[in-house]
Amino acid sequence: MLTTQINDAVDYIAYAFAGVTLGHGVSLREADVIDVYGTNDERAAAREQDELHDWQRIPDEDIEIHSSVLCFMDDEGLRFHLPAYMRFSLRRYRESKSMSTDSTIYRLSDPDCIKRLLACLTDQQVDAIKMFLNTCLTIGNDWLDVSEVPLALRQWNGDEAAAEELKALQASQVAAAKKLAANFSARTEDEQQQVLGLIG
Repeated sequence: MLTTQINDAVDYIAYAFAGVTLGHGVSLREADVIDVYGTNDERAAAREQDELHDWQRIPDEDIEIHSSVLCFMDDEGLRFHLPAYMRFSLRRYRESKSMSTDSTIYRLSDPDCIKRLLACLTDQQVDAIKMFLNTCLTIGNDWLDVSEVPLALRQWNGDEAAAEELKALQASQVAAAKKLAANFSARTEDEQQQVLGLIG
């Protein structure tokens, strides 16, 4: 049942995003350069190494390595790369240790990103994203972080109240993370090493 759902989602993603090219959008390695405040020349050099025309030719190895790039892409870059990242997440969620699976879900659960994408994607592409997120829910928390997916799906379905709830939830998570970091920093070096030993 799950295998069928995954295969159906992968097939629909391929259908919905067929023929999408990058155009002038931000490419994979170019996004990495943006992340580290690289120069225009460095961006151009990185772009020359990337797939620009057929997202289905982006190797899984590239997706696995570049786990944080979706945050640094414009709308064209997201439209081109998201189908590859969604396909990767559904096919490789059991075996890959890359954060690319969760980062794909996080990006598609970000209320501002959802609003941007709803304005530039076709109905079929939006449906493909909803199918992906619903499949992630079926896969479940044992393999993927789907805690924000129900709220995200509400926003993808046009519920604007869900966007505000998502923002509030994410703000509380950021505040909790900052508090944890502050508590850790307040410990002595020996205590920090002990905590890190317990985590490791």
